[in-house]
Amino acid sequence: MIENMNRFFRLVTRFAMLNALWIGFTVLGLGVFGLFPATVSLFSISRKWIQGNEELPLLKSFVSYFKSVFVKANLVGWLAGGIGAVLYLNYRLIRQAGADVPLLVTVSFIIIVIFFTLMGVSAFPVSVHFTGGLIELFKKTAMFVFGRLHIACLFVMIVWGAIHFSLAFPTIILFFSGSVVSYLIMWFFIRTLHKLEKSYEEQTVSRVIKK
Repeated sequence: MIENMNRFFRLVTRFAMLNALWIGFTVLGLGVFGLFPATVSLFSISRKWIQGNEELPLLKSFVSYFKSVFVKANLVGWLAGGIGAVLYLNYRLIRQAGADVPLLVTVSFIIIVIFFTLMGVSAFPVSVHFTGGLIELFKKTAMFVFGRLHIACLFVMIVWGAIHFSLAFPTIILFFSGSVVSYLIMWFFIRTLHKLEKSYEEQTVSRVIKK
């Protein structure tokens, strides 16, 4: 029992420390320059934990990831932020126009916003699990969203639930919000990839047997 309690408190401490690093490096980068590389580093650490590397040096690893992804993460993040700003501007225009906006335009806008949201959330696990440039990242993220739409929707629900829960209990933001969310998303992401790999292997074996 003592061993289980010790393991539990170590787990809680680990998540709290990771969350503190995420917030700290976001602030260190003045928010606008720190948020995106800090979030990618957050997901990278969560990925390592899920893969069984739970004893990696947390601060050293986080700093290493933060430095290595700083430029790329900010490029992708600011690009996404620009697209988000354009979508928000369009939303304001549609709202002001009211009934004068054709239904097709409104429906198309809603679909684009949904796709943008799914892509934005799914880009984090994809970017830390796969390598490649911006175009490659976009392709792989789009393939994941369209290929596993229900999982991408689950990611959005996890983020929405965390935001809602954090607003109800603000102290959660300081200790667990980012670290727990990144771990859950990465867990479902890696689990999905393992299922796809297993399915592909079974199909390959089946084709070989048929031949």
